[in-house]
Amino acid sequence: MPESRIKAAQSLHRKAQWRMAFVMAENSLGFHAAQESACILGEGIDYARQGQISVLKGD
Repeated sequence: MPESRIKAAQSLHRKAQWRMAFVMAENSLGFHAAQESACILGEGIDYARQGQISVLKGD
């Protein structure tokens, strides 16, 4: 697997992880801004899936 594909997946994973950690670190798990937290978590899921796809797709 090309290193560029691995780096792209790692970058997407970091973006996903940051969004998940942001909601968790807020300590209310989105209670005070549920819609915004859901949006941020949705972005995190999207980035995680993009990372998976970037690794799994063929050349």
